[in-house]
Amino acid sequence: MTDVFLKSNRLNLRWWQEGDGELAWQLWGNPEVTKLFRKEPMSQGEASDRLANEIKQGAESKVQYWPMFTQTGEFVGCCGLRPYGEKNAVFELGFHLVPEHWGMGYATEAACVVIDHAFKNLNVDTIFAGHHPENKSSRNALRKLGFIGKSAEFYEPTGLQHPAYLLYREEKPCRMRLAEQSDAYALAAVHHDSLRGTFCELAPDYANSRSLDDFEKLWNGRFDDPKCVTSVLVRGDQIVGLVSASAPRDDDSDGTFGEVGRIYLHPCVWQKGHGSALLRWCEEELARMGYVTSKLWVFEVNEIAIRFYERNGYRRDGKTKMEFGTRLLRFSKELL
Repeated sequence: MTDVFLKSNRLNLRWWQEGDGELAWQLWGNPEVTKLFRKEPMSQGEASDRLANEIKQGAESKVQYWPMFTQTGEFVGCCGLRPYGEKNAVFELGFHLVPEHWGMGYATEAACVVIDHAFKNLNVDTIFAGHHPENKSSRNALRKLGFIGKSAEFYEPTGLQHPAYLLYREEKPCRMRLAEQSDAYALAAVHHDSLRGTFCELAPDYANSRSLDDFEKLWNGRFDDPKCVTSVLVRGDQIVGLVSASAPRDDDSDGTFGEVGRIYLHPCVWQKGHGSALLRWCEEELARMGYVTSKLWVFEVNEIAIRFYERNGYRRDGKTKMEFGTRLLRFSKELL
């Protein structure tokens, strides 16, 4: 194959050419390929226009969704970049594969070399990516590539809010803000990944009790609860942590104590002091809600969490319960 631009172990990527109309139609003319990023299938004329736009973009921006081929020359699809928004150092990653090559890891493999090219050769600072809410394959590929969720974005071609992600070349500072409905997909990923990372060995039944799909459904419906307020930790614009202040759910509630409903950090920001910041915010929010005591539940086997809460002034109040065959301990702290 001639004019190879980028290559991986199994794939060669090159630039689109004016004579690639048949390949463009093979890819974008297939409704199975386009159904998750536009409402209607492409006509042959629209596929030709897409090809022309890719060639034009390559000339103007030095990037495109490059066509990719196996080592034997078989057409697989495309993977590449395009400018995103108005910031010069931000690009969008995308990949489209013909159906006969789905499920073979080609999207992740191609994206790895594209990301490496972007950070090393194009001075790209940030890579954005998104996908249709039902496109679980793209979700899984982006997570494998290290992308972390941000607020969902409205995607006009489908008329839907699409889960969105960011990948940074360099570390970004963190800040906190109130959670919004558009954060639901990213919050689900933080909840899932933190829980799995913490409990996969300590309490495997609990760690495996819910899938990422389950967490997405949970968080997409959670903002209807007026008695629960959630704050998020954002790194740049990536959502990497969460904490919820809520009314108590325990049967011994006397109206004086509120609850740290949940506190989770993505593993990428563990051991950096962010847990204490989230906990302080939650305590301040509970006090604002009128509670004089903060309570929370901790799995007895989670010794790291127990030491963390004890360092922050929490003490056992004697109440216990069992979940997933494991004992939980309740801790309490008076709010000043």
